[in-house]
Amino acid sequence: MNNHDFKQFKTTDGRTVTVRRMLPADVNHLVTLYRHLSPETLYARFQEPAANLPPWRVLNEARALAEDGYRQGRGVLAFVDIAEEGPTPVAAARYIRLSPDAAEASITVRDDFQRQGIGRHLLAILAEEARKEGITKLIANVSANNRGVLKLLSRAPYPAKREHYGPEMSVELDLTRDQKV
Repeated sequence: MNNHDFKQFKTTDGRTVTVRRMLPADVNHLVTLYRHLSPETLYARFQEPAANLPPWRVLNEARALAEDGYRQGRGVLAFVDIAEEGPTPVAAARYIRLSPDAAEASITVRDDFQRQGIGRHLLAILAEEARKEGITKLIANVSANNRGVLKLLSRAPYPAKREHYGPEMSVELDLTRDQKV
């Protein structure tokens, strides 16, 4: 996916989602997405309390995500055309290269768009992009209590290896094999 490519799919409730590569200029889109995340979703995503952060910190975090996702890996944004708002960011996903063959992945979906298939599609897009870049392993570090993401990862069409580290879990997807055995 280059800067001009985009992909589209439908949510389970029929809305069209447009996904495009994240750019450093997308900081405001990430801030908008942050403002639509519940304290529970923020905690699950960042594994620390992240609600009610001062505006300057939200802006700095958004800037880092947009720039790191562009320079060190791949990031994508998902938009839905919402009445009276126009195209609105509803999800973001990215991977950051850890080594020549491995990358850490993360996906965040706005609360009111969760359980609509967006995370599944974004994971597929990330895996496709990673494979093109020679990455053979996507790693997700999540809270062991984050059932939504763990369910998403367990349904991925790639073999998964899980390791517990106290309250956290590391899930490694093997991108060299298309289907689970």
